Amino acid sequence: MNDLPDRHAEVLRRALGLDKSDAPSKNRFAAYPGCIDWEGCRALVESGLMRDDGPLLPRPLFGPARVFRVTEAGAKAVGSTLSRSIVFNV
Repeated sequence: MNDLPDRHAEVLRRALGLDKSDAPSKNRFAAYPGCIDWEGCRALVESGLMRDDGPLLPRPLFGPARVFRVTEAGAKAVGSTLSRSIVFNV
């Protein structure tokens, strides 16, 4: 899995649903500033393995939480691929 820190690989796998299935079943991960996964998501965005899709809505309910999605490069980094059906899975 490259030089990817274990915690980052775990975030990518969870975002793709690979923690519960052998094949990707989704492509989303919600995190908020201060949560355990926030810095990892930001680092993955900076490295091109995830993208920040903006606030989790409705904002009053979820506060500053943001939605992150795995890129093709991110899927490849954990030995997977993005199928067309999950690229924009909400």
